[in-house]
Amino acid sequence: MISECGGGFPRNQHEWTEEQDCEGRIFQTRPDILLRRRGKDLAIIDTKWKCLSSDPLVAKRGVAQGDVYQMMAYARLYRCDRLMLLYPAVEGNGTTLSHRFGIAGGREMLALGLVDLTTQTNHVQGNLRKLIFDFLPGDTSLTAL
Repeated sequence: MISECGGGFPRNQHEWTEEQDCEGRIFQTRPDILLRRRGKDLAIIDTKWKCLSSDPLVAKRGVAQGDVYQMMAYARLYRCDRLMLLYPAVEGNGTTLSHRFGIAGGREMLALGLVDLTTQTNHVQGNLRKLIFDFLPGDTSLTAL
């Protein structure tokens, strides 16, 4: 069973000392969607409300550098290697994983997901479910969201 945790579970930063590991009480991070199974973080999804560039010559596709840094922080703090930035699709373009990027020096995958919000609610939900199943690692053997 996978649970969606609105706002995620907070991971924190704390004042650094040389003598001990950080406990994290000062700055909190909360992803929009955290997918967990049996206590393990499977994927982190952060929703955005700006449109991506449709120009194939734009290497970053309109993704803000700060959003990438945010996802890299989530990957580290949650020890999670499946990350997605989820954007609204241009009407009629459907719901899809548009691009997948690797993060240098690690095994993390950052996907750009697009969701068509102009369709009926039950279609949006079904399309999101399919998008998430396509995004998750193949060995999760999931039965429900």
